[in-house]
Amino acid sequence: MRYALIMVSGGIINRVSFYDDPSLAIAVLADHVNTMDLESDDAAVYGPDGLVVNAKVFLNEEEAGPVYIIANPWHSLGFLVISPCEPLGYESLLKAISDLEEMRKGNGNLPRIYRLEEITRPVIRKAELERYHSGHGVKDFDYSLVQEYLF
Repeated sequence: MRYALIMVSGGIINRVSFYDDPSLAIAVLADHVNTMDLESDDAAVYGPDGLVVNAKVFLNEEEAGPVYIIANPWHSLGFLVISPCEPLGYESLLKAISDLEEMRKGNGNLPRIYRLEEITRPVIRKAELERYHSGHGVKDFDYSLVQEYLF
């Protein structure tokens, strides 16, 4: 058991759970955020290297409004974000749909609208990324610049 989920209420630790799998600990934290009292509760997952993620990460996701993009998932270059003009992202779904109609006039029904979701928590083990870099000849990678995505 290398990861601890610590839940606090009123400044006092009221529950500690231990996990071998950090993904499971993070999933339990994400579920807990939906039921906790935002005024007096807090929670975080800690691992061998310290803090992995805390409840605030999940709360910040809900505060931000959605961002929409128009993209062609079947483009010959791969998934390609397209737009009739800058900026590429839309806060207004109405504007995105209006621009999509304009773009489909010239490109057929290939372009689609996608809602972006920011990744705000660890999603991959550092060891996996190190193996990937080793297999692709990457030698000068600064892991500290992407630490929030690693566990």
